[in-house]
Amino acid sequence: MRKKLPFLLWLVTAFIRPALSAVGFEQISVPDPQGKNLSVAVWYPSVGKSVSVAVGPFQQVVVPNGVVSGTALPLILISHGTAGSAASHYDTALALAEEGFVVAALTHTGDNYMDQSYVGNRRDLLDRPRQASLVLSFMLETWSHHERLQVGRVGMFGFSLGGFTTLVESGGVPELNRMLQLCSARPNAPECRFVRERNGDQLSPENVTPVWDHDPRVEPRLWLPPQPVTYLGQVP
Repeated sequence: MRKKLPFLLWLVTAFIRPALSAVGFEQISVPDPQGKNLSVAVWYPSVGKSVSVAVGPFQQVVVPNGVVSGTALPLILISHGTAGSAASHYDTALALAEEGFVVAALTHTGDNYMDQSYVGNRRDLLDRPRQASLVLSFMLETWSHHERLQVGRVGMFGFSLGGFTTLVESGGVPELNRMLQLCSARPNAPECRFVRERNGDQLSPENVTPVWDHDPRVEPRLWLPPQPVTYLGQVP
């Protein structure tokens, strides 16, 4: 029995997930010299009593305005898709904060659930990366807990047009003429109908070459686990 005890202890600890640290949460406003202040939701490792707090239409269990736990913390920016908001990926933000990341999700001006005045226009494509850089600068230099962040450990997550924003922010250069080629060949493609229905200018010939806002502080890499994670003997 004594020989089996270490194995039994290992078996128990292997299948019991350790208690997760609390997640702090706050909502901040980031000034934008070219438009409205940007609404940003921030999640981070914390300690204290967690309570149910609304974020957009969702409820989450967090420590409101809690203290930040840890130092040299990595930062992740989140960019939502068309007509989304800072709350669109709150579950992903919570999971990242539980693992020790600070997460800042912004609501893009002109392309959110309340205001879609930029949607379908080149302004949306050009302005999104600029807005993300403003939030990044604020988090690294002005945020009340910025000294807890480690400069040089910045990543970004984006969904749909937020994925486009992430690629541009990390150095990608879009070829907008490909959109014109697509819509000339397939005018009823969903992307083409989307732009036309909103009277956007993304299908108009370009008169000037766009200047894209890249941010070298965002690491242009795909973060993957070192090996596949197995569950009951199978790769999920």
